[in-house]
Amino acid sequence: MEPENLFQVFSQVFVESQQSFNKCETELRNKCRLLSQKLNIIVEDLEKDVFNANISKVFDFEEDMSSILKIAEELENRRRLINDSVSQLKKSTEKHVTRKI
Repeated sequence: MEPENLFQVFSQVFVESQQSFNKCETELRNKCRLLSQKLNIIVEDLEKDVFNANISKVFDFEEDMSSILKIAEELENRRRLINDSVSQLKKSTEKHVTRKI
């Protein structure tokens, strides 16, 4: 069996990590935009006619927020892991002086 080339593995993991991070970030932005649009609609309805505004739409936001919080937590974890990985990789390029006794 041929030994694994760690630089190829690193490159593959890097690309997969970047794609996954970008997908998560895009999903969070899209969900936040959608919630913002829904909020704007309610605000406009309230401003037009507070007595006929469909305020019940607000109760649907709980599910939207739950989804946003879940994705935000995932993105935060991915960001932390990437930062930690970069820090570790930077350490691998530091010069270490060892003394022979």
